[in-house]
Amino acid sequence: MQRVVVYLKRRADLARPVFFDWWLGHHGALATQLPGLHRYIISLAADEQEGPFDGMAELWFDNLAAANAAFASPAGQAARVDADTHVSQWERLNLTEHTITDHPAPPRCKFAAGLKRRADMSREAFGHWWLERHVPYVNCSPQPLERSGVSLSVPSSGFRGPPSSGPTIG
Repeated sequence: MQRVVVYLKRRADLARPVFFDWWLGHHGALATQLPGLHRYIISLAADEQEGPFDGMAELWFDNLAAANAAFASPAGQAARVDADTHVSQWERLNLTEHTITDHPAPPRCKFAAGLKRRADMSREAFGHWWLERHVPYVNCSPQPLERSGVSLSVPSSGFRGPPSSGPTIG
């Protein structure tokens, strides 16, 4: 399964509640029409603090080729035009998941962090560092985690959102 994560930042003139209603309603309905889409989750920022993004969407397809075909389809193009009228910045990551801890009960709270690797570090080196050096620290947490996972980005076919002045992830 290929997991694709898209981070969105609303236009400055849109209030967060209006943006969230649009994303969960109209835009979410467009996205569900992507061919080959197996699963779709929208996670919205839970705090009032302004950050680089207002939320993220997670989409699952059979593989990267199916994801790219879905975004290039008429439904994908319609979703992109719709997003371009509501967002100032977005980033797409194609991810490979590594489950570290899994609990049968659904989590009560979700924390997701996107990290940008150093410019002098390759994707492969970053992946090894993250999985071999950082994950052991997470597993030593005094509070046991119900679920923990690492998703590392894989190169896409050059699909990116509009140019941004803020941070990128990947």
